Amino acid sequence: MGIIRESLYTIDEFYLATTIFRTFAHPLRLRILASLLVHETRTVGELAKEFGGAQSCVSDHIAILKEINLVIGTHVQNSILYKLNRPMWDAYKGVLASLADDEQFKQLHVGNG
Repeated sequence: MGIIRESLYTIDEFYLATTIFRTFAHPLRLRILASLLVHETRTVGELAKEFGGAQSCVSDHIAILKEINLVIGTHVQNSILYKLNRPMWDAYKGVLASLADDEQFKQLHVGNG
């Protein structure tokens, strides 16, 4: 059994990584993020039309993305324009990149012999 070396990854960083994985686990959420990367801002109606889904379903997935601060909504007249929170997007990519580095990831396990 291994132990976690907290000098490399803290419990908070592990929690963040699992939160990111859970958030990215649904294909529609990934499509929403990709659309926001391409179009910069979108309404729920535009996203629903783009993906051929119900607005309520898109709204539910946007709410999950907002929970981890990946998407920001701005009220404009009678609509909410959603955009990608670029600093958070870049930070989350950094967390995932560190987990993708095999040498860093192997440091999490210390064998017992």
